[in-house]
Amino acid sequence: MAFQPLGYRFAITSTLPREKAKSRLRQKKKGWFDPQNGARGWIVGPFICLWLSAFNQHGPMVVGIVRKDGLGSKVVGRAGADLNGTAMFILLVPFMAWVTYKMAEAGQGSLQAYLVIGAIFGLGLPLTLWINSADRREADALVHFVRKTLAPTDRSVRGSTPSLPMQSNPVRFFVNGEERVGVSADQLDEALSALSIGDFAVLEFAPDEYIQALSNADHYVLEKLEGSAARHFQAILPKGSLGEHQKYEASLTQLRDVMTAYLHRQAPSSDPNWKRKTL
Repeated sequence: MAFQPLGYRFAITSTLPREKAKSRLRQKKKGWFDPQNGARGWIVGPFICLWLSAFNQHGPMVVGIVRKDGLGSKVVGRAGADLNGTAMFILLVPFMAWVTYKMAEAGQGSLQAYLVIGAIFGLGLPLTLWINSADRREADALVHFVRKTLAPTDRSVRGSTPSLPMQSNPVRFFVNGEERVGVSADQLDEALSALSIGDFAVLEFAPDEYIQALSNADHYVLEKLEGSAARHFQAILPKGSLGEHQKYEASLTQLRDVMTAYLHRQAPSSDPNWKRKTL
């Protein structure tokens, strides 16, 4: 995988005029302190900056520009770089250089102190950049949010589809181990779209009956348990390579379709290739 410490480049074209596109993004993004994961951030002039969590604004994010593109608009930028954390680390370099100079000027420095400072910054910056590159796919959910929000087929353009009534006993819904009170198709769709690397969502019908989705770096993992260990199945939905958004969107769409069908106790329109999971 290529070394991309500043994230990967993306470009999203929309038929919406630039101001309408920015307005749509402002309307759809979450508030800064919304406890649930999802795209949030700021839009100032043509610039846009988004991140996923209310508790970690330094993680992989989307930074870009919304510009005119004929009668429509285009969002171009980079996704997946911890720009805040990198900037803070780089700003420490001149400060520590000044501290080191003052130590030497006052005769308070020692070889050991200089070696420690040199090691911290000599190793810290490369390590920071490597971590940025390794974690950049965590921003896929943000790029999906921008693409979905600005797409002409977005449900906010077609009109929201009402959630179907539940077909059985109430379902418990968990995201990263935290139970969400009540669940509709729209809430499930939003939660699945915001899954980042390592995040998971579970629909539990009974202690021994559930379906869950886990987001890994290059694929989604679907698991379902149907009453006993003999009925434990798993399916893999590949995300494709970086920039291969058609594959990512197709797998995410199938994931949402399957989970929504199970929410309403219906047969999915595109069931994945389930394989029995053995211990």
